[in-house]
Amino acid sequence: MLQSLKLLSEDRCMSIKRNSLKFLSRTALALVSIAFVAGCSGQSWEGVAIQGSSTTFGMPHGYRHNPLGQGHQYQGKKGDATFKVVVYPRSEQAQDQAAHISDEMKIQNFAREIMGPVLKELKSNGSYRADRYDGCIQNENGYTVQYTVAAGDRTVYSRFYITPQVMFYVEAAADDPKNPDVADFFDMFKP
Repeated sequence: MLQSLKLLSEDRCMSIKRNSLKFLSRTALALVSIAFVAGCSGQSWEGVAIQGSSTTFGMPHGYRHNPLGQGHQYQGKKGDATFKVVVYPRSEQAQDQAAHISDEMKIQNFAREIMGPVLKELKSNGSYRADRYDGCIQNENGYTVQYTVAAGDRTVYSRFYITPQVMFYVEAAADDPKNPDVADFFDMFKP
């Protein structure tokens, strides 16, 4: 009987410890998110954290967030610049690995699947001027592919990120190719 009480007491203690750690983890995440938003809010940026991943990014104050299939789309505008982040959950990772499709190959194919129709549309409506594939580089959580497109009077920067949990299509466009808000937007994006 005494041993049963001791085991119950140990189980209860472990349960309390686990719940306390969960609470502390959630509190720490909330404080980091609040600090991120506060740090960006003076510049009219709001912090966004993707649930279930370590990804954070900034969007202009008053941005829109909409579900998109199984993912999400965030859109915002600041001055003449427009910003978009589309989040796609990764659901076929095991199949990709079984077929020997690397994350680098996956993100390059994903980028081509998006950019093909985009470039075709720009060419058909007459706003296309030029495009450039800027390459694929490894980032701390996966790979990044970038295209730069001149369309009408705007320069559009399209980046594609892959992490173990999600893929992203991240876009910034502005009249001035050296718009500092575009650089800030990409600097704040942490895949």
